[in-house]
Formats: sequence, structure tokens, C-alpha cells
Amino acid sequence: MTDNGSFTNDLKSKLEGGLPYIAECGGLMYLCDELIDLEDKAHKMVGWFDGKTVMKKRLQRFGYATLNIDSPCAYGDKGGDQVRVHEFHRSEAEVNEKMVYYFEKHRDGECIKSWSCGYKKRQWGGWCLCTPAFCQ
Repeated sequence: MTDNGSFTNDLKSKLEGGLPYIAECGGLMYLCDELIDLEDKAHKMVGWFDGKTVMKKRLQRFGYATLNIDSPCAYGDKGGDQVRVHEFHRSEAEVNEKMVYYFEKHRDGECIKSWSCGYKKRQWGGWCLCTPAFCQ
């Protein structure tokens, strides 16, 4: 995909022109400026989101979590909405865009971990996979 410069340039141009999108997981990675592989080599991506994703040797996020919405995005219209999601990542995102939600992971009714994610640039891009039937 990185060798197909005409496609990435065309996609970025269409995004700048208002093309609707939702970029989950690999889609978010592709729309960032670059992807850093396991050998620390940078690969140019589309450049829509200001930032990069970095591949890791071990899982960084795994399992079910609760997505808590801070501002309107693809998953909800208002702050306070919640959605059950699944994550499975061997990468981390370092993106300089407005964040629109945060996650909480619960065990035995206690919040054991929380983190922010979900980037808004006209539409939305994020890490989680939200397939309601899968996450129930």
C-alpha cells in the first residue's frame, strides 16, 4: 500500500474534499502520517491524521472494554453514552488530533484500567472494533 502513491494521494485529496469515513484499527493506521515497523523503519501512509502508529512485539490492548463518549462521534451523539467494544492490538498510536472518547476495562465491578483514544477530524478514527453483536 505504501508503494501506491497515486492511491494514497487520491485518498487524501478526497478526504480533504469531504469524503465520509470511519477508520477503525488498520484504517486508523493507514490514515496516519506514518507507520513504524518492528525494525523501527518508517513507512509513509496517507497523512490524514497528524501522527504515527508504532508496531510492538507484544499485545498492547486485548479484550473487551467500555467506550465512554466525551463528544459526538460515530459511536454516540452525546457525552456520557457508552458502547461495549473489543480491542486486539500489537501497536500504539501517537496521534495529535482531538480525542472524543475514553475506555475503561472492568473486572469484578471495578475499573482496573482506563485510557483515551478516538480521534476526530471531521469524521472519526480510532482503535476499537465495535461490532454490537460480537461485543454483547
